[in-house]
Amino acid sequence: KPEAILASNTSALDVDEIAAVTKRPDQVIGMHYFSPANVMQLVENVRGAKSSDKTIATIMQLTKRIGKIGVLVGNCPGFVGNRMRAAYGSELAYMIEDGAYPEDVDEVLYGQYGMAMGPFQTNDLVGLDLGWRGRKQRGLTDPNSQVRKDLKIRYSSSITDQLCALNRFGMKNGKGWFDYSENPRKGKVDPIVTKIINDTSAKLGITRRPHGEKEIIERSLCSMVNVGFHILEEGFADKPSDIDVIYMFGYGYPKHSGGPMFWADQYGLDKVYAAVKKYGKEFPDLHYWRMSSMLEECAKSGVTLREYWAKNAGKSKL
Repeated sequence: KPEAILASNTSALDVDEIAAVTKRPDQVIGMHYFSPANVMQLVENVRGAKSSDKTIATIMQLTKRIGKIGVLVGNCPGFVGNRMRAAYGSELAYMIEDGAYPEDVDEVLYGQYGMAMGPFQTNDLVGLDLGWRGRKQRGLTDPNSQVRKDLKIRYSSSITDQLCALNRFGMKNGKGWFDYSENPRKGKVDPIVTKIINDTSAKLGITRRPHGEKEIIERSLCSMVNVGFHILEEGFADKPSDIDVIYMFGYGYPKHSGGPMFWADQYGLDKVYAAVKKYGKEFPDLHYWRMSSMLEECAKSGVTLREYWAKNAGKSKL
């Protein structure tokens, strides 16, 4: 039908590329449902360059009518949620190689910080094999492949690949980062995984060191917050609270923290700025530690993001 809207439930495809091969690009939009879609409330509604106001209004209303929480975001790689999540996921992997253990990270982010589930237990719930299959298709699991040789940064999935090669896919088959043989929903530390982690660090020439709560919090959350500031700078989110809604309702972020951007204000933007500056020097090849000018401005002027946005709203492309 001429009036039909083409809404793609994609988490990665470029909405504008989809629209470019249609005759009605103004009626193309993204609707990124979060998995499992029958449980998660959030939908990222992705505005393409040519999506019309009518199309956007229709999809936002549809999202509401089916009982979901819709957040309008811009079209960029990973949109808002997964773009920030990529930094978070990479830092989790690097911390494990650098000296932390999955149980340490889960204890801080779940036990101390209050996330709905520790990130490594969450990975076991989702299934480690999902990402592994994608990496195999792209040739990333082979250390000798050209695509691996072309990487300009340390490969972050080496340990996960080794777990999958041992058929450790997570809760679905009773073993992943943790061992679920005694309790299918609550894993315990497995010496096999600990050995794989230690051996991988040694192979990479990394001298392992303990990671305290502060370092785990800052490497996982401040990396993500810095990307959130970049997203606001670039206009792919309408306001900081939209990012917070995405994380509370799409990723199980603890509601008492108010979401990552609100948390950053509470933690102190001066501390976030210091962490990003520190790790940016330590890991200059990792793009997500590239300092956001908005974050730097807020920190140096002593204002919160909320105060800054009250005066500078209107940067969004939405």
